[in-house]
Amino acid sequence: MKDFTWILLSIGLATLIVLLIKPLWLNKRHHSKIKISNKFVINNNELHNDKPNQVIALRFSPKVKSNIPLDEVMKLFVRHNLSFTSMKIFEKKHGNKKLFNVANLIEPGIFVENEDIPGFTFFFQQTDPKTDLSILSEMFETMRELCQHYDAWILDDNGKNIDRSNLNNLLNSNE
Repeated sequence: MKDFTWILLSIGLATLIVLLIKPLWLNKRHHSKIKISNKFVINNNELHNDKPNQVIALRFSPKVKSNIPLDEVMKLFVRHNLSFTSMKIFEKKHGNKKLFNVANLIEPGIFVENEDIPGFTFFFQQTDPKTDLSILSEMFETMRELCQHYDAWILDDNGKNIDRSNLNNLLNSNE
């Protein structure tokens, strides 16, 4: 009878080990790597554009670190045909077409009531090389007019001063 007990105990122990190891073995065996490319488009009826839609952004930063009151900003932007949106940023439109947006220089970029503004980020998304330069020029002119009210820098993403002579370079460097 003792021999029979050892046999049953050995079979039970072996079964227990198999039950514990089998799920680990199955998980290792069925692991596979999936590589997903984010360059697929479903149901896109638009014409293919070889150039990706880059965002062009310029910063408007006063030379003397001073904040601008929001009510003053609102009046100034309304005079320059910029409208305040539900996203709490400003946008400039020509008819139904959005030309460019203006956000707060400080993250998260929205304009909050009773909060002074240290500067602005003017930006637009490139879509058509034929119109991108004219949108950039109009955006730059608006910024230049604001510089008449505030002694400010117009800066690119690298912190380099931008003037009318290097606007084309700004578009070409993002291609």
